[in-house]
Amino acid sequence: MAQLAMGSRLLRCQNASTLGQAVGSFSQKRTYLTKVPTFKRAPQKLKPGLLKFRNEVFIPLNLTGQQKLLIYRKKHQGTLDEHPVTVAISETEEYQLRPKEFTAQPRNAEANAVIRRMRSAEDWKVLPAFLTALHQVHRKLNLEMVVRRAGRHNAMLAILEAAKAKTTGFSLREAQLGEKIFFELHLRAQAVGFKGPELDRLLSLGQEFVDVMSLPRHANRLLSQDARRRPAVIAVLLELSAARALDKFGGKDADGLVRAYSDRLLASLEHGFHLDMTPPQIKVPEQPKPVAGEASSESSVQMDEQIQKKEYRNYQKVELLLEQNVPIFHAIKLAQKLPLQATTLKAFQKHEQALRQWIKIQKNAAPTLSRTKPGRGSRQVTALVK
Repeated sequence: MAQLAMGSRLLRCQNASTLGQAVGSFSQKRTYLTKVPTFKRAPQKLKPGLLKFRNEVFIPLNLTGQQKLLIYRKKHQGTLDEHPVTVAISETEEYQLRPKEFTAQPRNAEANAVIRRMRSAEDWKVLPAFLTALHQVHRKLNLEMVVRRAGRHNAMLAILEAAKAKTTGFSLREAQLGEKIFFELHLRAQAVGFKGPELDRLLSLGQEFVDVMSLPRHANRLLSQDARRRPAVIAVLLELSAARALDKFGGKDADGLVRAYSDRLLASLEHGFHLDMTPPQIKVPEQPKPVAGEASSESSVQMDEQIQKKEYRNYQKVELLLEQNVPIFHAIKLAQKLPLQATTLKAFQKHEQALRQWIKIQKNAAPTLSRTKPGRGSRQVTALVK
């Protein structure tokens, strides 16, 4: 409620009469709320959710301090019944102030629901405006979830536009988010069989993401947190350029990208990010002793289910590692099909062997429930690691 304290000095000593006069003066001013999006061009299926946030979050939280006090402070709310106040949103739209409960605003779960309704390219065009409005009122969404949804619907261009805009709060400063973005590019290339004109588009998208990561607001001073230097990011660029060279240029590195990305990946693997061959430690909780009086078989089944669920949750960290390691492995395999320098090919053979062993260790660490419900990383092992 700290943001509601703005303007309290002007209202602190006013009685109902003088406050009414002040309120009346608000409606005469025409200071438009230019930061509030209209969502006029949004697809109809998205409008209910978008307009709910617009009317209950974006407009109220962009009002002046005095106007916020009127709608959120109970001791002032009665004044709105005696002196209705309207605020000019634009030249053609007005908004009537009404008493509200600050804690009754739509939660982020409802914002996530709006994201989940986005399917088509037209739906995803709304994303930058929605993120901008949320950012301006200090709302933060789980951006990894947004990236996964966009990847599922082939809408990574919307993610790129959101990252390019200065107003969305979409930051690529964290390496993990950058790796998620490139994993989605990898999945899309896999979906088209690593063939066809789609590879050109995906490679171009990947290169643009790297350019955006170079901007000051996205750059991370810690080299270990710089996504551009991460093997999982460089490998997808190598994977896309190698697949394109094999499919489009008859196995020739026509534009030199395969060689360039090969050198970068080797530099990252050998001088920056060494592969850790430590077997995953999946902590298995102790099975508690049955409580006296309980049916032993039923109790045992319940405890076994609880243990399996805990094992499954612990294994999700390994699934994330597989999401990184399998694209690196596949990129190295594809690159070896192209005419590279002997030293590069030898280094790739060494890393391919190490990665194959590491991936096998990670895959074999999967508990029972993870084997019956494999995650995205495990499914990549099945598809690409032969």
